[in-house]
Amino acid sequence: MDVNQCKDICERADSLLDQLQGLLEQEIACVRRGHAEPLGSFGRQTEPLVQEIVRAGFLQLPEFADRRAHLRQLYGSLSLMMTARKAEIGGELASLRKGRKMLRTYRNTI
Repeated sequence: MDVNQCKDICERADSLLDQLQGLLEQEIACVRRGHAEPLGSFGRQTEPLVQEIVRAGFLQLPEFADRRAHLRQLYGSLSLMMTARKAEIGGELASLRKGRKMLRTYRNTI
């Protein structure tokens, strides 16, 4: 493999990793704002990127160790935020169910 091929591979890897990082950062921003609707769209966009990155093996190269660590940190943050948001929504649903139950009780006693 010559120098130009190595350069092309590294540029392609950087491009894919930049795209993935950008999408993860957008997902994190959406979760922070409480907008879960676009997350499915982000998932559909990230899946082919991840598949191509895995297939090419970019992240296994020592040159990309820092990028790998940063992407791992972004995925970890996103996972924690989504878990927290899920718990928050679960609490809101429980409160709504309790309120509906109280309304039914009041309605049946009147």
